[in-house]
Amino acid sequence: MSDTQDERPLRRRAAGRTRTRRYQVKARSGEDQEQLRQRFIDVGRQLLNESTDGQVSLRQIARIAGYSPSALYRYFPTKAALVYAVREEQLRLSTEFAQEEIAAVTDPLARFCGGCEAMGAFWAGHKLDFMRLFSYRQPGSEPAGPSMSDSSITAAARILKQELVLDLFRARGVQPAADLLKQLTERAMVASHG
Repeated sequence: MSDTQDERPLRRRAAGRTRTRRYQVKARSGEDQEQLRQRFIDVGRQLLNESTDGQVSLRQIARIAGYSPSALYRYFPTKAALVYAVREEQLRLSTEFAQEEIAAVTDPLARFCGGCEAMGAFWAGHKLDFMRLFSYRQPGSEPAGPSMSDSSITAAARILKQELVLDLFRARGVQPAADLLKQLTERAMVASHG
């Protein structure tokens, strides 16, 4: 008796050789794609924090996320790009945390101090993230990733710091020179982000 197409899957199933879908369903909508990108970021962050030497591969991240490496490469062509996205996510969370902490504070000095303290408290609560993300050095063979200073998230954090510094001067009736404002903002960024 010859096998027909309908009988072949039944025989494989009977022999215990069923094929299951190896990877998750492809993200088609913009929302699904953003959720998938976020899943890769979350898994990458987790693996970077669990790794004692920081040696995590993109293939490993894709496998644990339940997707093929090619799906991950569509979003992050290099490990540096993924680490950049993880850093950006953590910086966004730290900035939002600081904004929430000082939302009701009106005194400029208290806002400035509270904003810096909130950033410090956020990173103290996320020590592994801080150590792994801000000490990551891409291998010499890996193409350079984007600069964190060019990030829209970094720009939002810088704007928050600049507003806090500017409020300190305005409360005393002084308009700082642009150069001084820039220098003090950068120092506040370094003080609160390491």
